[in-house]
Amino acid sequence: MTALHAIILGIIQGITEFLPVSSSAHLIFASKVMGLTKQCYTFDMCLNFGSFLAIIVFFREDIWKLIRGLFNCSKEDRNFFSIWFISSVPAIVIFFIVDLFLDIQFKSPILLASTLISFGIILYLCDLRDENKSTISMKNGILIGLVQTLCIIPGVSRLGASMSISRYLNYSRSESFRFSMLLSIPLVSGALLITLLKVVRGKMIIEDWSLLFIGCLFSFLFGLLSLRVVTNFIEKHTLLAIVIYRVIFGISVLAFNT
Repeated sequence: MTALHAIILGIIQGITEFLPVSSSAHLIFASKVMGLTKQCYTFDMCLNFGSFLAIIVFFREDIWKLIRGLFNCSKEDRNFFSIWFISSVPAIVIFFIVDLFLDIQFKSPILLASTLISFGIILYLCDLRDENKSTISMKNGILIGLVQTLCIIPGVSRLGASMSISRYLNYSRSESFRFSMLLSIPLVSGALLITLLKVVRGKMIIEDWSLLFIGCLFSFLFGLLSLRVVTNFIEKHTLLAIVIYRVIFGISVLAFNT
């Protein structure tokens, strides 16, 4: 991998992480196109760290509200924190079990294309629902947290899955997007911590720190840009354009691998 590869992958991660199009699918496809057969897990996690930092910066007011809720500043803040925390538990537990006991890798082009297309159609159908709810309840928050675990399969998209169920439950696109982004914080934090521990214990070897830094930096910068564009877009438009893109991208994956 070269610095140019790291820049390209960082840009792809930063842009696609905040679209319901599956960032992992795009990274897998882009790596194959560029002939990167030995892209390491630690580099992928550094890309995720960059987009994670973008979430922290962009949603800093919501995060501050969560912190206030942790220390019982007000009933509203406590409720908000409780719903967020409990809704995060299912994904944390499932991904922890997978990391410890299972070695699952889904990189089949057919599976990748199938999930991109099928879950894109599901997203479209759910997005046809009315917007008559604005505040996530505990019950629905837990359901959203459960559904987002489907993102373990590349092509599904964690954001796509959580926004699909949120829109099905009649929450607005803006609230669906915001809550999904906040739900990603403990999940990504846990994955980053596990990766860091593996590096410290020598179970993962980092050969070039500069490439990790470059990928992380570009993922962060383009992540901030993507968050700004996406939040403005979903306030004014349906998700049809994104669904069409998912279908086209899915067909492209199949075509490239035939």
